[in-house]
Amino acid sequence: DTQYPTRRAHSHLLILRPATPQPLFHPPPPRTTSRDMSAFFADLYEGGFAGAYDQALAKWNSIPDHVRMIVAFLCIRMFSAYIKRKLSKGGGGKGAKGDTKGAVKEVNTLEEFKQIVADADKAGKVVVADFTATWCGPCQRIAPQYAAMSLTYGDCVFLKVDVDKAKELQAHCGVKCMPTFQFYKSGAKVDASTIEGADAAKIASTLVGLGVVENILPDPATLPETTNKEE
Repeated sequence: DTQYPTRRAHSHLLILRPATPQPLFHPPPPRTTSRDMSAFFADLYEGGFAGAYDQALAKWNSIPDHVRMIVAFLCIRMFSAYIKRKLSKGGGGKGAKGDTKGAVKEVNTLEEFKQIVADADKAGKVVVADFTATWCGPCQRIAPQYAAMSLTYGDCVFLKVDVDKAKELQAHCGVKCMPTFQFYKSGAKVDASTIEGADAAKIASTLVGLGVVENILPDPATLPETTNKEE
């Protein structure tokens, strides 16, 4: 025993045999063919819709899992898009007018812009100008929030400047990127308050810092339309 310690130690080892190998690929369940579906609807019609739910469920379960996941994903996407359209149109009810423009005034000339700033100075109001473009993604995303703020801060003048239509005004104000928000108080631009980028929270905080208080205005899109009739 003392001469063969190694053999004695190894005599207690067990030889483990590998388990039976499992197949790496499981064949998919049989697919539902158009002939099967035709027979299904024929049986459903002849049977007077008896057991229709169980049969439909059985057919659904016979579809491969990955196909069912794709179908469920597409259904969720379609339902989400439908809800977004309804919400963006004010619920889609009768008289819905879509996205509101708020109290934002579009300005395209330098003369009109200067006149608005001068009139706001006489009235003691702050002017905020949104320099935007139709091809600018961030500009379009912040536009609804900007319109909503124009109704929240009714004592402030909200302007919209399309840089493609107002090149002279853009050059006069020194705007180099879109969107850019400039603020005017007492007839002069407040350079320290200029905002470059779509940041609605920063716009609101800047207005408050300039002394603008909330004064809720009615949404023009919800007001009844009036027509001038000649007597």
